[in-house]
Amino acid sequence: MPRLLVLLLTLIPLATLAEPSHLRVQGSNTIGAALLPALVQGQLRAQQATAIEQQPGKLANETVITARDALGQPMRIDIAAHGSSTGFVALGRGEADLAAASRPVNDREARQLRALGDLRAAAAEQVIGLDGVAVIVHPDNPLPQLTTRQLAQIFSGQIQRWEQLGIAGGAIHLYARDDRS
Repeated sequence: MPRLLVLLLTLIPLATLAEPSHLRVQGSNTIGAALLPALVQGQLRAQQATAIEQQPGKLANETVITARDALGQPMRIDIAAHGSSTGFVALGRGEADLAAASRPVNDREARQLRALGDLRAAAAEQVIGLDGVAVIVHPDNPLPQLTTRQLAQIFSGQIQRWEQLGIAGGAIHLYARDDRS
């Protein structure tokens, strides 16, 4: 029996060498759908990784990238892009190593995840880009322009009808990002 235990203990390091290095990223579909896979592949190439392959994951907006590092060891990066909030939830559950977010962590998330450290600290966040917002009004709309203040009032719900902006037309219909982002 002691000999078997010694044999098993000597084989454990070999078993872990056979497992690929694994990084799990969850969160923003803005980042994860296309930008993050491209960044991961670029970083792998910069680190002289070989056999870089990208495959779809099990669900929509999921990607699996596999490669071999410069020493030939297998690597795997799983990306699940289902909204910024899902990244913070996955961090809390231990289901992700990194959260990709297209916004800062909110107060509730920061409180729930405080065991992981101060997620509002500069060291906890790496900005990889800034995005813009396009506000599009149909060309037949008689309103020639909207101010930034008016847009803020529309998106906050203070203004809900075109009549509040001085034109006829009824309810304002907003189409924006989903609540998970």
